[in-house]
Amino acid sequence: MSLWHFIVRKRVFFGFVFAVCFLVFSEPTVTTVLAGIPLGVLGLSVRAWSSGLIRKNKSLATDGPYAMTRNPLYVGSFIAGLGGAVMGGNIWLALTFIVFYLAVYRQIILNEEAYLITLFPSELPTYMAAVPRFMPNVFRFSGFGEYDASLMLKKHKEWQAWLGFAVIAAVLLAKALGYWSIPH
Repeated sequence: MSLWHFIVRKRVFFGFVFAVCFLVFSEPTVTTVLAGIPLGVLGLSVRAWSSGLIRKNKSLATDGPYAMTRNPLYVGSFIAGLGGAVMGGNIWLALTFIVFYLAVYRQIILNEEAYLITLFPSELPTYMAAVPRFMPNVFRFSGFGEYDASLMLKKHKEWQAWLGFAVIAAVLLAKALGYWSIPH
């Protein structure tokens, strides 16, 4: 297995490593923290909406956010990550996040597409031709879909992402206000 495939497979672990480095090397101000929070909330909301519609391996999600982008969970994560990057106030950390996120998740999306074509061989090609892979086409919005909050909360545990974002925002705000000094 190549180093790149190892990184892709262990992306959650490396995400935690990046989060620790991010907290250590961030340079937040009250302004950057307050500016990043709405982006984070937007991204987490897109994730929560998306995860309440997806029935993994059972049906192809094509409504709600899935009508605008084939990967709304990843789009939501990216927007939330941008919110965190803005809160951190360090352009180099922000650029590192963007480059690695797009590189890692491009590979993950390609892997998922290869898997999904085996599950939905008749539906997926038409869907892929009509809906963009990543950048949402908001003109394709066709409604909110049949949302199931228990999928979002219990099965997909989106509350964990909200909790993680709240903790990072609190730590960065404490650091910005001088209450918490993280040595580096």
